[in-house]
Amino acid sequence: MARPARHGVGLFLQERPGGYFRSGNEVGCLDGDAADDGPAPACPVCPSMKYRFWEFASNGTRAIVGSLARYREVGLLSIALFLIVFGVRLVWINDMASPAPFWDQWDAEAGKLYPPWVEGHFDWRTLFDRHNEHRIVLPRLIFLALLDAHGLWDPILQMVVSAALHGAFAVLLFALLCQITGGAVRLCLVVVLILGALPIDYENLLCGFQNSFQLMGLFGLAALWVMAGAVRPVSSRWWLGWLPLLMGVGAMAGGFFPALAVAGALIFEAMSVPRARAKAQVWGVGLLMVFAFAALALHLPETTQGAPQHHPTSWERLRGWFVFMSWPAGGRGWGWLLVQLPSLVGLVAVFRRRLGVDSRVRITMALTFWVAVHGLAIAYARSEAVITSRYFPINLCGLAANFAWAVLLVQAVAAKAESKPAKGVVMSRGALIAWSVLILGAVLADFLIVQVPAAKNLAWLKNQHTVSIRRYLSSGDDRGLYQSKENPLPPLSNGDRLKKFLESKTVLSLLPADVKALPASRVVAGDEKAFVRNGGLDAKTNPAPHPSYWGSYLPSAGNAATGEMTLEFTGNPATQWVEIWMAGAPSPKGSSLEIQDVAGRRKIRLVPEERPGDQWKRFLVQIPYRPYRIKVADRFSDRWFAFTEPKEVGHLEREKQWLLRNGISLVLVGAAILLIVAFIDGALSLGVRSETAGLAEGGSE
Repeated sequence: MARPARHGVGLFLQERPGGYFRSGNEVGCLDGDAADDGPAPACPVCPSMKYRFWEFASNGTRAIVGSLARYREVGLLSIALFLIVFGVRLVWINDMASPAPFWDQWDAEAGKLYPPWVEGHFDWRTLFDRHNEHRIVLPRLIFLALLDAHGLWDPILQMVVSAALHGAFAVLLFALLCQITGGAVRLCLVVVLILGALPIDYENLLCGFQNSFQLMGLFGLAALWVMAGAVRPVSSRWWLGWLPLLMGVGAMAGGFFPALAVAGALIFEAMSVPRARAKAQVWGVGLLMVFAFAALALHLPETTQGAPQHHPTSWERLRGWFVFMSWPAGGRGWGWLLVQLPSLVGLVAVFRRRLGVDSRVRITMALTFWVAVHGLAIAYARSEAVITSRYFPINLCGLAANFAWAVLLVQAVAAKAESKPAKGVVMSRGALIAWSVLILGAVLADFLIVQVPAAKNLAWLKNQHTVSIRRYLSSGDDRGLYQSKENPLPPLSNGDRLKKFLESKTVLSLLPADVKALPASRVVAGDEKAFVRNGGLDAKTNPAPHPSYWGSYLPSAGNAATGEMTLEFTGNPATQWVEIWMAGAPSPKGSSLEIQDVAGRRKIRLVPEERPGDQWKRFLVQIPYRPYRIKVADRFSDRWFAFTEPKEVGHLEREKQWLLRNGISLVLVGAAILLIVAFIDGALSLGVRSETAGLAEGGSE
């Protein structure tokens, strides 16, 4: 075969025997001797070639549309995944959440963060203060932003934000798996949908303070994707990965573990596949290790005060690591081997050069090492031979890494088998399916048997904390604030310190109204003959949403009671929004409720579009003046009217309640998007089959 003539032109061409070929941006033509089946087709760049422009445009358009179609599919699936994961967590929050702060929140937020911020003497160095062994800079910024936007300290709003962060974490994990596995988009979607939608990390779900784990997962995945996926260390992309790495350090102490993971991947690659770029690898590993040790020194506690008296042995810590790596197969026996089998096989294949190292394999190695380092740190620091739900986002990344290894191994076997479906391909695919079914089934079983009862128990416990704090603030009964046989886990480990927080006027003004008692109202005009405090309801009416309410349905007179009354409230300077519920038959002309300033000049009238009747109707009202009055009147003898005293809420209460009420709607919208994508894929596949069949028939003719 003669050497091809080289031309400096790049076209959308395919390699053809005895014709023309493309190599990079070079197109060459082959001599006629290269073809044994007749004359070769003309070279597309030679003068004798009749190449039409519309063919060039058609080929180019198909290539662009095909590329965009893949991104469109992944984008639509990512949106659907976020809506489903976010919506499921909203449903659980709406059903189980309690407004009382929980344990660490009191010291971290009520003790250090909010009072100086509200009182005007906040020091920026407070953001970098230690919380146990962590420096939670980003969570503190989020808490301050929510306090500033909402006006109140609302743990349920914090849970909603954490749910959104978890949805973003699931989307990033899905995109990363799509990058690693190539075309296994739908398989990746099923895996991440099951792992991300199940609220197995119930501690992070029901404690608004736990968003550090979602933030660490987000920035950790981003750092691994960018740094481990770089062509070589110390490149422009590699340096770009330092941004999420630094952000992760500001989330919690484990934020620097991606540096160790990427360094471990580079070392393992250098041991298994020596390259000429050893110098860049040495520089990359050195910089990452220096950064990791500096971050470790930054997060190490200054004293050992409060450390456990029991010092576990090395075997106990190693056993704790095996327990962590064995979820969801259980911490006994060889469960860890079943869970981590794809990772072990993949690392052995890389070390024995049976699996080539590229960006996808390097990212998967770093993801595996990241989870392993987390397990070692937890086993060493916590000395726990049990699995705690707040660490489950890391466990999910571990399962995702094993799934990625399994897919890469199946693809490697299929590539070696070329076009023939060898026995090894069938066996490897069967092993992938069997492992995935076993692990996902174990996750579902663990969720139903272990995590759901534990979540319900935590929800009950937090509700008891709300009752204990409300009882103390209303009556001074502090029995629920201290540990006892009847109360093994109080709202805070130190009841006296909790009392100091509750005695602070600043903290008390920021607490949600559902935790503290509503401020007492004062009757300034009219009388209470027409309206009865905490009474005056028709027997068919549902219970009032709040304990303080008024009604004009009197047992003696029934609907015939009439009159008017004016109440005065001091209001909360932290927020201008209040919540008022109405029942009965209010109307613009007769039974009415009006919010006024003290002088009676500015007025806000609440008029329902439809009469609530026996069902209470909720109103969110912004009252720009303090103090304010509420004037109510019932002038009809054949109707009755009831209302609750205003409960202060935050500025984002409307948006928060909308999300909590519509969590299931978000899930349905996400499911609808999945169905639409599946329908489009099916229609496109059917069209391709029809076109292929038509071409085949035309060729036979």
